[in-house]
Amino acid sequence: MRAEPHVIDVSLTGMVRTAAVVIPSMVARGGGHFIGLSSLADELVSAEAPSYHASKAGLSNYLAGLALALRARGVFVTNVRFGFVDTNMAKGDVRPLMMSVEEAVDHLERCIERRPAVYVAPRMAVPLVKFRRWMMRLAR
Repeated sequence: MRAEPHVIDVSLTGMVRTAAVVIPSMVARGGGHFIGLSSLADELVSAEAPSYHASKAGLSNYLAGLALALRARGVFVTNVRFGFVDTNMAKGDVRPLMMSVEEAVDHLERCIERRPAVYVAPRMAVPLVKFRRWMMRLAR
């Protein structure tokens, strides 16, 4: 439980603070593209990582609101929702559809080119996340 506030500080508050520093200059220029790295975990509730899931849910909502608020000012906001990326943070016994860091970078390059409001990779992970969420609700 001691690490929970730190996870929120890094995964949510850190991104909000970054946006607060970076976005005003984009608005002043009348254009830009802010990319936030959330996670498909934003749809889950977990006893193992409650602060991580909560921070990603908060981040996804924050980025969606920013996208709506800034589009008219010429600033695009993209919420990148990855599944598992093969990094030191990818812990756990089950990590379905793991992608390499190089694959994640390729996806980010697509985001820079296309500027979507939301980008999910791998797309095949979405049904798995929704199924897991449904199974967790049944287990309650």
